[in-house]
Amino acid sequence: MKQVSQVSIAGLSGCPLVDQNGHVNPGPLLRRVFELESALEQERRLARTDVLTGLPNRRALIEHLENALQDELKFTPPFTPLKSGEKRNKDKDEMQVIGDVAPDSSKNDRVGVAIGFIDLDGFKAINDTYGHDAGDAVLREVADFLERKFRESDVFALYKIPTEAKEMAGRLGGDEFLLILRHTNSSHLNSRRIETEAELNMLTIDFKKPNGQIAKIGIRGSLGLIDCNLEANAEENLDAADKLMYSRKQERKQARNAAQNAALNDLQNVFFLPLTPTPAP
Repeated sequence: MKQVSQVSIAGLSGCPLVDQNGHVNPGPLLRRVFELESALEQERRLARTDVLTGLPNRRALIEHLENALQDELKFTPPFTPLKSGEKRNKDKDEMQVIGDVAPDSSKNDRVGVAIGFIDLDGFKAINDTYGHDAGDAVLREVADFLERKFRESDVFALYKIPTEAKEMAGRLGGDEFLLILRHTNSSHLNSRRIETEAELNMLTIDFKKPNGQIAKIGIRGSLGLIDCNLEANAEENLDAADKLMYSRKQERKQARNAAQNAALNDLQNVFFLPLTPTPAP
């Protein structure tokens, strides 16, 4: 009886290379290799995915941002990119403005990598009032919104654009989310911030309480969106976006307080008008 040769490499033991007739049969070995590769890929994916929302987690976001920053440094031209109304001097590689007045460069500045830091308002109060199941439902609703708004387009798949060139939305942890945007300009970046924050603050969920009643919970949040500093690393840019988000949160809080004070003043003027003195006889 012929002895069947088997592999003894870890994870592949027991896969015969030669069948009972002495013929080389790599089929079982190849199938086992494919199974191991699939399992490893699944583990890598799970290690970079937030369990609750299904979005990329902090690890995946930081890796993506670091790659995007390195990619931008690698392909950034040694000269300043052209802006509207400018032409390049091919001999000296200098820019000359067409006409007497330079264009408004603030509207055309190219942004290679931008990140947006999102923090939800009053999230602890939602957990305290309705329970953690409600908090989890809020986080999933925000994740669904961001995934719809910043999902990969068909263009990326068609032209096989590298991962670091794509937009990405993920959850950093708690009630904090991160956006990574690529290749836009300052004007477009500002409009996306306004649009995204406005849409975020219109989200609501219908949460079914233990007693069967439905509670409509409004979702509120602040977004700090910045053009990344290519000379800083991912964590440093993340910290800068966090500070900008906090500043934005304070602005929104002050605006709400001002609106509430104005409303109270209006009520006082209507219901608590000072009595008109009775004229002397």
